[in-house]
Amino acid sequence: MPRQASPSPPPDRALRAWLTARVQEVEADTWSEIGGRLGKVGYWEFEDYRS
Repeated sequence: MPRQASPSPPPDRALRAWLTARVQEVEADTWSEIGGRLGKVGYWEFEDYRS
């Protein structure tokens, strides 16, 4: 019997998992540098967003 593909997680759970992974990857010597790097993640993700 063929395996069924597992369902995708709900969008909020998928977003939370993605964001958690990005935050855990950030390393820096100061809190200020960490904040700057996290800000780049947010900017990159929404740079083309138009309201």
